[in-house]
Amino acid sequence: MSGAVRQKPLIGTVAILGVGLIGASLGAAIKRAGVARRVIGAGRTRSNLDAAIAGGCIDEATTNERDAVVGADLVVLAAPVDASVGLLERIVAFLAPAAVLTDVGSVKRPACLAAARVGLAARFVGGHPMAGGTATGAVNADAELFQGKLTLLTPTVQTSESATTVVTTLWERCGARVRYVDADLHDRVVASVSHVPQFLSVCLAEMCATDPNAELLGDAAAGGFASVTRLAMSDPDMWLAIAAANTEPLGEAMEAFGRRWQELTRAVRAGDQTVLRLAMETARRFKESTGK
Repeated sequence: MSGAVRQKPLIGTVAILGVGLIGASLGAAIKRAGVARRVIGAGRTRSNLDAAIAGGCIDEATTNERDAVVGADLVVLAAPVDASVGLLERIVAFLAPAAVLTDVGSVKRPACLAAARVGLAARFVGGHPMAGGTATGAVNADAELFQGKLTLLTPTVQTSESATTVVTTLWERCGARVRYVDADLHDRVVASVSHVPQFLSVCLAEMCATDPNAELLGDAAAGGFASVTRLAMSDPDMWLAIAAANTEPLGEAMEAFGRRWQELTRAVRAGDQTVLRLAMETARRFKESTGK
């Protein structure tokens, strides 16, 4: 954080398992804010780990997750949501007795259940920074990515107060705002404000791509199309994992959107400007209230 007063390190060693955009950006934010004395990054691709070191995101790198977590005071699961559950099961035997764990996944219920299943419920605090982008890899890391952004934390009744304090302070010192929410409610909320927008973007871009006039559509597309379809550039594997992990909340949100879409379609066909105007005004007020 530019101009920030460097505080005493909160944590000795942080191990980040997965140094993609979010994991590497968190490492960079931790190092910039002086939150930890040492940051270790673990991943499968040596070139990405090298980029994380070169970018100042981590101090050390390894392709062995066990080596990363041994002796770590805080372990951050920054792998795709499906991989994080497996990571919990594989690393539990190598964790320090007082190590705290968190994650950054877009779906919270599976990780929270897995933590409880392997005996880590008291030390695990689910986390989800509401920040990111379509770019991937440590080469695109940004230490300022979380500045002023909301991070949702999902401690349970089994989570220790000390673990919650460590993870809360971590995010706050990295510039984020923190809010606590139940894991199930989190998954329903992000289905509407994060996951549905992704598939809406995909649907529109795919519709145009398969149209007989696709070339003309692409040539004629302007700012509005670019804004709505930006998310279609996201990593398919990541979103397939999210969809599989959040099946019910996402399916319900997509169905609710579909019902409203059909109502607006009928209003367009009927020339019902009253219904359309009310929808537009309600949408505008909501947008103005969020400031986003």
